[in-house]
Amino acid sequence: MPEMPRRLQAPLQPVKLYSMENEPKKTQTNQAFQRQSEYNVNSRRWMWLGVTILGSIILVIWLWSMKLQMTFFDWKKTPESTLIENTKKNWNEIFEENKKDKDTLETAKEEIKNLIMQFNRGVATTTILNTNTSTITTTSR
Repeated sequence: MPEMPRRLQAPLQPVKLYSMENEPKKTQTNQAFQRQSEYNVNSRRWMWLGVTILGSIILVIWLWSMKLQMTFFDWKKTPESTLIENTKKNWNEIFEENKKDKDTLETAKEEIKNLIMQFNRGVATTTILNTNTSTITTTSR
């Protein structure tokens, strides 16, 4: 049997999982990243401080503007004000009418009491007719 020619194979080389050549680059990268993160922390603090200050200024100016709008606003010229005034007026009129009605009711009660008393007096007095004479006599108890 003739022998088959061998294929040429490249010699196996070990795969480098960790190289010492890259170590200085990694520490430089870590140091740069650490400096960058410190820079980010400081810049974020300044940013939030600025946002807080600007937000506070906007809020104060807005509240001041609302106060000015409310002080310049005249409630007496609005339809709501006239409605409130009319309601107060009607309320007072209704109570005055009820008071008058109550007074007239009390007056009517007193008049009824007087009529009842007069009626009772009339019942208490008796009329005696004397058949022998033509005179009428009344007695009261």
